[in-house]
Amino acid sequence: MSEFSALLLNKEEGRRKNLVLSEFSALLSYSQLYNKYSTGFDINHRISSKP
Repeated sequence: MSEFSALLLNKEEGRRKNLVLSEFSALLSYSQLYNKYSTGFDINHRISSKP
């Protein structure tokens, strides 16, 4: 019984780690996307505002 509960606990821990990992990677890709768009906008703005 204790072996089974340990296995179950290990599985739950693994699921939690996977969830955190996927959430972190989603956040990372979102920030990369945001950086890409914000720098692109910044460059375009600088080009258009040149005298």
